[in-house]
Amino acid sequence: MRKEDGGYYNTAATDILSGDPNEFMPVIIRYTHEMLYRPMSWLYESLVENDNVGLNRELLAGSSATTLYELLGEDKNLEKVFTAMMDHQSRSVVEDFVNSVDFSPYQHVLDVGGGTGTNAIAFAQRWPHLQATILELPNVAKMADDQIAEAGLSDRVHTVGADIWQEEFPTSHDCVVFSRFLEIWSPEQVRDLFAKTYRALKPGGHLVIVACAQDDDETGPAHAAFMSAYVHTIASPEGRIYTPQEFEQWYTEAGFEPMDRQHPGRFDVILRARKPESS
Repeated sequence: MRKEDGGYYNTAATDILSGDPNEFMPVIIRYTHEMLYRPMSWLYESLVENDNVGLNRELLAGSSATTLYELLGEDKNLEKVFTAMMDHQSRSVVEDFVNSVDFSPYQHVLDVGGGTGTNAIAFAQRWPHLQATILELPNVAKMADDQIAEAGLSDRVHTVGADIWQEEFPTSHDCVVFSRFLEIWSPEQVRDLFAKTYRALKPGGHLVIVACAQDDDETGPAHAAFMSAYVHTIASPEGRIYTPQEFEQWYTEAGFEPMDRQHPGRFDVILRARKPESS
């Protein structure tokens, strides 16, 4: 902050960004500047019109894309900004994740929407026998390949570039993970993802969900309200922040047996379910 001619001014952002551009502060400032600040000013209109007005007015203007994720496929700069932010989000929860869920019984984990590999790399580092596959958009899968190679895990962590809505999930896995991925999809789409997971998993395999979730009575927590505003204004016209009870209902409909529910960190819930051995 500086004072000049009776007014107050923020100091130049370059002072904050002068360090490692991959550290959290440069990443969050770049993401806020490029993708969050202006679109979120349309929250009121998004609620009134029940649409992603912030996305449409600020990010899609002049683009042929109709959704945020189509836009990321067209705009490589925004894709890098968004992916870097999601990578940091994953880092913020992965320690709680691997300390809360024992992956030692699993042999091959499929991480759907696994980004640049933060979770899959952490799994492989913690459990040396484990194989992991990341299912992602092709461009993001290429970024993940670089991160995996840098970690020296290319022999055990692999990527599949695909459109999850056009193709079935790869088979031969005994665990499928959705980490902070389901919030952007509609209830019908989440049900479809659970059905695909059920078909892909080996009998006795597990479904593991990490999600920013509302309380079952939909009265909190406060972070869920912020995330709901983001989803409604920018991320997805169909998604929202769900309750653990909703996830449990939907994966039970797909044929899974509920196992447990954990709240290891400040914001997330971890849910596990089992595909019956007899299926």
